[in-house]
Amino acid sequence: MQRVFGIGFNKTGTTSLGRSLRILGIGPSAPPPASPERHVANRALFDHGDYEPALQLAEPYRAFQDRPFNVWEMYRKLDERYPGSRFVLTSRSPETWWRSVDHWIHVAKPHIAKRYVEHLRVDDDSKTAMIDGYERYNQEVRNYFTGRTDFLELDFERGDGWKPLCELLELPVPDEPVPHRNRQSYDENDRRRFLEQRWRQRLGPPEIGWPKRVARLTFFGARDAWRALTRTRK
Repeated sequence: MQRVFGIGFNKTGTTSLGRSLRILGIGPSAPPPASPERHVANRALFDHGDYEPALQLAEPYRAFQDRPFNVWEMYRKLDERYPGSRFVLTSRSPETWWRSVDHWIHVAKPHIAKRYVEHLRVDDDSKTAMIDGYERYNQEVRNYFTGRTDFLELDFERGDGWKPLCELLELPVPDEPVPHRNRQSYDENDRRRFLEQRWRQRLGPPEIGWPKRVARLTFFGARDAWRALTRTRK
C-alpha cells in the first residue's frame, strides 16, 4: 500500500495538500489533528521523544499531513518503516509563512505558541528564531531526499498545482482547480476582523442578557490569563 506523507511544517498549505489527496482518491486519511489518536502520538513524541506511537498510527492509512508526521526526524522514521511511500514537503516563502504563524500563535491561539517552539526546536517564538527553525527543517528534509524520485517540494503560493503532484503519484490530473484552504493575507485588517469576531463569539448573543454576557467574558478572560501564566512557568 503506497502512502503519501505531507511532511511540510504547519501553515505551508498542509490543509490544501490533504484536500488534494482526497480529490485524487488517496485514502483513507489519518485521523484529524484534534483526534485522540493524534493527541496520544503527539504527547509521546513531544514529552518523551518516542516516535513509535506515530509510526503505529500510520499503519492503516494512506494520506497524512501535520503533526506528528511533520515533526523533527519523523520523515526518516517513516521512510524506514514504510518503504515505497511518497513524501511531499509543502513550503512557502519565510516571510509569508511567518505572517501566518505570527497571527496563529500571537493572536488566534496564543496558548499553542509553546508547541510551535518545541516543534521547531528553537529558544523562543520570535520572528528570527522561528524563521531560522523553519528554514533549517526544510533544508534538512531537502538534503535527506536529494536525488530521489519519491520526494516533491510543493509551493502552492508559487503556483505549483496538480502537475507535479500527479507526476509524483503517477495519477491523471483532475479536471478541477487545486483547492486552496485558509487563504488570508494576515494583515492588520485580517487581525482586526478576527479579534472582532472572537469578541462577538465570547460575548454571546444579546438575547442571553448582560449578566450572562459579563460572566462569559470573565470566564474567557480568566482562561486566557491561566494559559498565559502556565506558558510562562513552563
